[in-house]
Amino acid sequence: MKRKKPSGVHQPHLAQSALSTTLRQLVDEQIERSLTVEKIVDMLNGGFAGIASLSNAEDVADGRLLEKAIAAIAQSNPNLTVLTQLRIPVRPDALELVEKNPEAYLKRVTLDANTRTHKTYRADLVLVDRSTHLAHLVDIKRSLGSYESARIAELRQRMLAAALVLPDLLWKEHRRIPVEETRVVILEAAAKRTDLDAGIWSLQHLDHLLGVNGARELVRSVRAEFARQIERNLAAAWKRSQWNGKNQNACETVFRVRRGDSAAIADEEPIEELAADNGEDSRDHGSSSQRRPDRRLRFGIAPPPPASLH
Repeated sequence: MKRKKPSGVHQPHLAQSALSTTLRQLVDEQIERSLTVEKIVDMLNGGFAGIASLSNAEDVADGRLLEKAIAAIAQSNPNLTVLTQLRIPVRPDALELVEKNPEAYLKRVTLDANTRTHKTYRADLVLVDRSTHLAHLVDIKRSLGSYESARIAELRQRMLAAALVLPDLLWKEHRRIPVEETRVVILEAAAKRTDLDAGIWSLQHLDHLLGVNGARELVRSVRAEFARQIERNLAAAWKRSQWNGKNQNACETVFRVRRGDSAAIADEEPIEELAADNGEDSRDHGSSSQRRPDRRLRFGIAPPPPASLH
């Protein structure tokens, strides 16, 4: 269901500006990567398996575009330090603490990021407000519609476990970035499973999260431009494919498979192994002078945005 645009609010579009140019380039890059006319022709000529791969390629490209566009918009906020695809150690003891204790009991707990561990969580986005020393650990999802509740809870626990070591990681490995509070947000573009109390936000809350007015509408404009280019390339590819000239039923079947959910892949980021060939021991070798100053750290699920944004 479409949301009505608030009266008196100008809808941003991809006009000529530094940010808009960057966003247009991101669209072009995703198209060039996997959805050019030539590549779509090859997928259409691959039969139903190829058509299913076209649907998959669209989903993957849209997910990547969503992440990169949000990061680019966040970087337009001069108060934010923006980190993408940051690998954060997931310590077994951190997972155990999160599983067995309420968040309120862990508000003053922070763990060493250099302790040996074989698991990591890769954050789509880490936003650090340099004025408040507040960090948001953000996982971006196209949709949570197919996610079971247990799967969402497991993701949230991994994120909270990563949040326990994030301040130490940022202090030691990212130019002494000080963090006094870490909050976890799952950002869902489809708004199918929004739960503000559980830290699941929709694009409706993007302006608040990034501190950028019009961020949500910019993302919508980017995705709309991406969709237009896909449709244009698909129309051109159709004329060059083996399906051209066949009956209408074949055309409808192709588009039904393309739009279906059977080929969609889960965009869940798995727990990954730390690189084994980096030549470094993951134990803490830092001297006491390198350690982050002791603070009373706070962490947990991000509180709901202001009521006016709900």
